[in-house]
Amino acid sequence: MPMRMGDGRGGPISEINVTPLVDIMLVLLIIMMLVAPLLDGTPVAKADRDASYRAVMTVMDRLHDAHVDNVGLITRTPPAPGEPQRGDL
Repeated sequence: MPMRMGDGRGGPISEINVTPLVDIMLVLLIIMMLVAPLLDGTPVAKADRDASYRAVMTVMDRLHDAHVDNVGLITRTPPAPGEPQRGDL
């Protein structure tokens, strides 16, 4: 693609070359796409089978008050009778 070196009268053109900006933005986008899956959060292992629902909700309320709005809870269903435990395999 030919580049114009003036406006036809010999003067400079006041156009911004956006190609370097687009290149930098694409590199930053790729970096963010690669890093984002690594930011899963902090796993917390304070699990307790005997914890009451009220205690869990109290903790959730305190987290919400502290502006921690992204909390994930993982539960396991007990195995069926006769089915091996997870560590027994």
